[in-house]
Amino acid sequence: MSFYTDANDRKVKYEDIAVAIRNLHPNLIGAHIFIQLDILNLRDGFNNGESPCGLPYSFSDYDLKEAA
Repeated sequence: MSFYTDANDRKVKYEDIAVAIRNLHPNLIGAHIFIQLDILNLRDGFNNGESPCGLPYSFSDYDLKEAA
């Protein structure tokens, strides 16, 4: 499981962001992670948190439904 820890020490799964993008902003599927974080208002928490995992170009890479 890939995730980052936001500024409030909450784990945010890449897969959850991918699903939110697919459902709420499908025009941003495949967009850069910063664009996706911005549209979901998650950028500040990301910038002030930590990522123990490697970062993809796009969180959409982690959308299991789209990959199927």
